[in-house]
Amino acid sequence: MRNLRSSVWLAMAAAACVATTGCTTMEAQIQSSGSMGSVDAEYVNTAFDLIQLDHQEGQLAATKTKDPRIIDLSSKIIAQADALSPGLQAAANVEGIKAPTILTPDLAARVARLQNLSGRDFDRQYVADELALHKRAVAVFGKEDSSTKDAALRTQVETELPAVQGNLDSLTVLSSEYNPTATSS
Repeated sequence: MRNLRSSVWLAMAAAACVATTGCTTMEAQIQSSGSMGSVDAEYVNTAFDLIQLDHQEGQLAATKTKDPRIIDLSSKIIAQADALSPGLQAAANVEGIKAPTILTPDLAARVARLQNLSGRDFDRQYVADELALHKRAVAVFGKEDSSTKDAALRTQVETELPAVQGNLDSLTVLSSEYNPTATSS
C-alpha cells in the first residue's frame, strides 16, 4: 500500500511540478519518497532518461541513417537499454519509486528535432544527442557508484557503468567524424 501511495503522490507531484514550474525531472519528488538521497535520485532519473532517449532515437536511427556504424551502435544501445530497464526498475521498486515512462520535455524536443532531419544532418545530430546524454550518464553513474549506500542501486550501477562507458567511447569515435569540435571538450 505504501508503494501505491508513494507512486500516486509522485505522479501527482510530477504533474504539478511540470504544470507550475516547468521542471523536467522528478528528483525532488523521488528524494521525498523514501530513503533515497539526491545522488541516488539523480542516478535513477538519468538512467531512465537514457533508456527512453536510447529507444526513441535508436528507432529513428534504424530508418533515417545509412551509416552502418550508427545502425549497429543504435541497435546495441537499444539492447543494452532493454537489459538495464528491468534491473533499474527492480531497484527503484525497492525504494517505492514508479519509474517515469515518458521523456522529459527537453529530451522530447531533441527527438522531435531528429524526426525532421535526414542524411548526414540526422547522423550528426543523433551522434551529438547520444554523446551528450552518455557523457552525463557516465558522470552521474560514476558519482552514484562512489557514494550510494543502497545495495540494489550499487549493484545496478556497477553492472551498467561499463556498458554505458563503452557506448560513450564508440560515440566519441563517431563524433570525431560527424562533430569534430564536440570531441575536444
